Amino acid sequence: MTVIVGYLAGKAGISALHLGVEAARTLKTALSVVTVVPRPWTTPSPARIDAEYAQYADKLAADSAAQAKACIAKLDPMLEVGFYKYAHRSASGGLLDAVKELDAQALVLGSSADGSLGQVVVGSTADRLLHSSPVPLAISPRGYRGSKTHGLTRITCAYPGTPESLHVVERVAAFAARRENRSGIYSYEQRSEQLPEPYASRLRKNQKAWEFFQAQAPSYRKMMGWWIVSAKKAETRLKRLRKLIEESARRRLLR
Repeated sequence: MTVIVGYLAGKAGISALHLGVEAARTLKTALSVVTVVPRPWTTPSPARIDAEYAQYADKLAADSAAQAKACIAKLDPMLEVGFYKYAHRSASGGLLDAVKELDAQALVLGSSADGSLGQVVVGSTADRLLHSSPVPLAISPRGYRGSKTHGLTRITCAYPGTPESLHVVERVAAFAARRENRSGIYSYEQRSEQLPEPYASRLRKNQKAWEFFQAQAPSYRKMMGWWIVSAKKAETRLKRLRKLIEESARRRLLR
């Protein structure tokens, strides 16, 4: 088994390589660097364009492998690494083929070039794979250069508390259990549809607002509860609560 890093020279930087090395080191497995190049058209070209394109694709894959090899050698010269080229109509399709053929445990991508350093920016390839990858997908923040521990220490699972989402927690736990030292590696967050105290008591004092709020879908109540308690300052939480009470009393949803 292996951890796959999707890497293309000159695109998205080397942050994915840093995260991929840490993931492979943590899971005690090999690293596979995969470059996906566009697949040429099947119709032969009389102008030798196909041959020229094949040379371009080979050079792109070779350059990507050389850059990745130089980077990984500095990060962990003892890590087992393989380099692969896949030709496909889309980058996401090529990476899915690689996941299946290389028996990957996880897939790592870099953030899109848009956005600020330190942000996780989901590009078109990552967006498709977030909805289709059969293995866990990690997206490195822009400019990521590794953690102080040189490995993964915690996996956080956002869990909405529904029966349909239990398999997510189970997969995270199974993934974390592959680490040799498993203590404290994963945590989860469960959001209740009930507004926590003391905010629920304050909302209950306004009967119209309370009845309207309680009549809404659980997803809306969870979202409003999280919106209130996620504020760092107490005054901000109370301000948000007052806004919820006002709008609920008017029988209006917050958007």
